Amino acid sequence: MIDAEKLAAFALVTATTSLVPGQSMMFVMGQAIWRGARSGWAALLGMQIGYLLWWLFAALGLGTLAETYPLAFRLLAFAGIAYLAWLGLQAIRHSFQPDQDTANPRASRRVMRSAMAY
Repeated sequence: MIDAEKLAAFALVTATTSLVPGQSMMFVMGQAIWRGARSGWAALLGMQIGYLLWWLFAALGLGTLAETYPLAFRLLAFAGIAYLAWLGLQAIRHSFQPDQDTANPRASRRVMRSAMAY
């Protein structure tokens, strides 16, 4: 079990990295500029859900599992690579189509899902 001091330090670092501008914030700003505020908020929410999932997996011992079973870590890494490649191909495929779904709620959900991988 993680003690309170380490948990507080981890939460502080996670919150700080959420606020510091970087590629994640550029993604959020890009979504907000090109698709509107709703998509920007969806991207931000998706990023925060992704951080939360990462934090939960770390707290539940995924790092220890990966250290103990290198094959499991390698399979997880390849699954992540495949997912990011799929996201990239989808982005390329959709970049050639006109963007007509700015106000569509499904577009915001799609942005949120993409942001979770960020």
